[in-house]
Amino acid sequence: MKIRISLSAVHFNFCLNGMLLLLTFLITASAAAVELPALFSDHVILARRTSVPVWGKAEPGEKVTVTLGKATASAVAGKDGCWLIRLDLSKSPEGPFELHVNDKTVNDVLVGEVWLCSGQSNMNFQLSRALGAKEAIAVTDRKMRYFDVPRKAVFSPLSETGGHWVISDPSVNGTFSAVSFFFGRRLRSELNCPVGLIHASWGGVAISTWISKQAMAEIPEEVERQKKLLKKSQEYPQRADECLKRRAAWEKRYDRADTPLRTLPGKDAVWSRVPAMKHFNEKPGAVWFRYYFNLPAVPEKPMRLALWRQDNMMDCYVNGTLIGSISMADAIQRVPFSPKIPAELLKKGKNELLIRVFSPVDRPWIDDVVCRIDKILLKTDQWEFCRERQLPPLTDNMRKEYPTHPGSAPGPERQGYTLYNGMIAPLRPFAFSGVIWYQGESDCSHPALYRKLFPLLIRSWRNDFENPSLPFYYCQLPCFGSKQTEPPQTQCRADLRDAQDSALTLPHTGSAVLIDLGEAEDIHPLEKKIPGNRLAALALTQTYGKKGISQGPRFDSCRMENGCIRIRFRSVGSGLVTRTLPAEYPLTLVQNKYARLEPHIPGTTLHGFAVCGKDGKWHWAKAEICGEDVVVTSGNEIVALRYAWEENPTCNLYNKEGFPAAPFQCKIQAVP
Repeated sequence: MKIRISLSAVHFNFCLNGMLLLLTFLITASAAAVELPALFSDHVILARRTSVPVWGKAEPGEKVTVTLGKATASAVAGKDGCWLIRLDLSKSPEGPFELHVNDKTVNDVLVGEVWLCSGQSNMNFQLSRALGAKEAIAVTDRKMRYFDVPRKAVFSPLSETGGHWVISDPSVNGTFSAVSFFFGRRLRSELNCPVGLIHASWGGVAISTWISKQAMAEIPEEVERQKKLLKKSQEYPQRADECLKRRAAWEKRYDRADTPLRTLPGKDAVWSRVPAMKHFNEKPGAVWFRYYFNLPAVPEKPMRLALWRQDNMMDCYVNGTLIGSISMADAIQRVPFSPKIPAELLKKGKNELLIRVFSPVDRPWIDDVVCRIDKILLKTDQWEFCRERQLPPLTDNMRKEYPTHPGSAPGPERQGYTLYNGMIAPLRPFAFSGVIWYQGESDCSHPALYRKLFPLLIRSWRNDFENPSLPFYYCQLPCFGSKQTEPPQTQCRADLRDAQDSALTLPHTGSAVLIDLGEAEDIHPLEKKIPGNRLAALALTQTYGKKGISQGPRFDSCRMENGCIRIRFRSVGSGLVTRTLPAEYPLTLVQNKYARLEPHIPGTTLHGFAVCGKDGKWHWAKAEICGEDVVVTSGNEIVALRYAWEENPTCNLYNKEGFPAAPFQCKIQAVP
C-alpha cells in the first residue's frame, strides 16, 4: 500500500511539475510572441495627441493590452498576427513612463512633440560639419531625442525600419541632421516639452523616390518615366560591360593603355603647386598628386578618405602604402570612392597622401570639391603634382572612335517609390506633430513636374499618417551658382523655388525662405542654424499658436502708376526694410573662399528687381521702399517684373523682424 501511495505521489508530482512547466512555456511563448517595431524602443517620445497608434505582431487571436501611465487599450491580433491600438495621450503628463505591451516593457518613454525630418543631402547634412557645431554638439538634453531611419531603397514597401532612439548628448549630437537639431532645439526652448526628431533623408535623390506607387498613379506621365528609368537600370550592367570592352580595345589599338606597374615618385621628382584643380589643364596621361596632412596623435581607429565621384582611374597611397584604387570599370560606372586608411599606416604629425591619376583621353585630375580624410578638409590650394607620363595628342579620328560613356548607374535610390518603400512606409501610421522638408536640388531640371509632385507628396503623407491637417514646412532652396552681371532669361533653380511654393495652396504648409543664404560653389552651405530656426518659427506660430512673425514679405499685387510699378506685399510685419549688402559673398565656406560683390545698380539701397520689356529682354530696375510698398522705376512699356529670380541673386528686401522677402515674378497689366 505504501508503495502504491508513493508511486501515486511521484506520478502526481511529475504530472503537476509537467503542467507547471507547460504553463510556464506557454506564458513565455505568448510573451515572446509580442513584437514591437523599432520605433517603440527605449527612450521613445510619443506625440501628445488624442489618438496615438501603437502596433506590432503577436500570435493570431492573442489579446494585446498596451498601457502608458493612465492610458490603456486592448486589441486582438488578426489572422496575420498584426495588431494596432490607439492611446489617448492628449492630457498625459510628459513622463517618463514605462510602456507595457503584455509582458514586454519599453523604458524611459516621454510624451511631447514628434516631427518627421526628411529630404535630401542638406537635410542629411550632419551637425559636426555645420557652422557653430562645437557649441551645439556640447549640449546635453534628455528631453530631446533622435531616431535615425536606416537608409533603405527597395521596390516593395517594408513594415519594419530598424534603428533605435538616442538621447541628445555630445556623443551623438554631431552625427545627427544639423537642420533637424537646430529646429528641435528651438522648439525645446519655446515649448518647454519633450521633442522627438525622426530623421529620414538621402542625398542626391529626386522627390519621386519619396512618393508611394499608389499615390503616383495620379500622374501618369511620371509613372511612364519611372518605367523607363527602371528599364534603363536593368540594362545598365550590360551597357557598362560593353563600354569597358570597347574602351580596352580602343586603348590597345592606339597604344594608350595604362602601365601595369606603379612606381612611386622618387626623390628626384619635380613637384609643382596645383593652381586650381578645376582649371588643371594637363595633357592626357598619368599624373601624381600629393597632399600633406597633420595628425595630433595616431588614431585608434581607421580613418577614411572621402573623394567626390571620380571619372578617372586612380591609385591612392598613404605614407607609401596602397589603400585603394579606381579601375576602368569603376570609372565607367562612376562609383563613389571612399577607401579606409588603416590606423597602423598613420603617424603623429606629418602624413603623405599620394594619388596617381590616369586618363587616356582627357586631363587627369581630382574632383576636389569635398575631399576629406575624416573631418580633415583637403584644401584646394595645398595640392602638388608631378608628371609621370604624357600621351601624344589625340587626333580627331581617335576622339571620334572613343566609346561614349554609358552614364551613371541609376541605383535603387534614384528610382521612384524606393525610398518611400524603405524609409517612410515602415513609419506608418506613427503619430507625428508635423513634417519638415529640405529637398529640391535634384529636381531643378524639372520644375513643372515638381509643381505636381510636391503637393502630391504632402497629401499622400497626410493620408499615410492619418492626419489631413498634418503641418508640413519646407526649406525653399538657397543661393547656389555664379552671380550674374545681367538678368538671366531663364533660371532652373528660381523656377524650382517657385514650384516649391505650389505647396502653399495646401493648408497648414509654410516656406522657410533662404534666398539670403547659400554659397556660390557649394551646394551644401554650412549655415544650418538659420534654416532650422526659420522652420521652427513657422511651426511655433502656425502649429503651436505662438505670437509673432514667422516669414518675410510675399508678393500680393502690383499696378502701374505714372511710369512706375507699385508693389504691395503680405507679411510685412512691422514694416519693410533693406539690409546693407556685404562687400563680399561666399564661394565656399569650407575653403574660406569669397568674391567681391558688385551691386547691379550702384548707388541704390534696394537690390534684386528686374523688369522685362515687350522685346522679351530683362533689365535691372531701380526700386525703393515707399511705406508698406515698393516702387520700381520702369516706364510704361514693361510687361513683367521679377525679384530675386536667379540662381544666386543679389537682393536685400526684408521685414523688420529679419525675414527675407520671397522671390517672385509677375506679369504687368497694360495701363488702359
